[in-house]
Amino acid sequence: MTATKEIARLFGDLSDYFPSAAHVPGVKIQKNTEEYKISMLLPGVKKEDLEIKVEEGSLVIGGKRNVSDQGYETVRSEIVDFSEFRRALRIREEDFDLDRIDARLNDGILEVRLPLAEQKKPRQIAVKVEG
Repeated sequence: MTATKEIARLFGDLSDYFPSAAHVPGVKIQKNTEEYKISMLLPGVKKEDLEIKVEEGSLVIGGKRNVSDQGYETVRSEIVDFSEFRRALRIREEDFDLDRIDARLNDGILEVRLPLAEQKKPRQIAVKVEG
């Protein structure tokens, strides 16, 4: 199975769920034989302003950051500016060890690691010699 098909199987169509006027950050999904890693660029977001949860078959990542433009009028902007964001990724909960999900925020990069459930990890099958 190709990596793209495997990601689609585990995460659905990567559909976004967000309230109106909310920013939807991009996401990078990687995998190895032990886990999936989801990365998001969240500049200016603090740990205490993040909320990450699994609910109703989705990994939901949301939060806010304080944006202060007080006293300034925007003349030109080529950056994505946001104060609140929310991203929901559909997952098959049975494919992951939900108790071991780990999230880390470092230098504006959020990494969420979803360990595969033991029954979903590849297994080496020993070949026995008979006779």
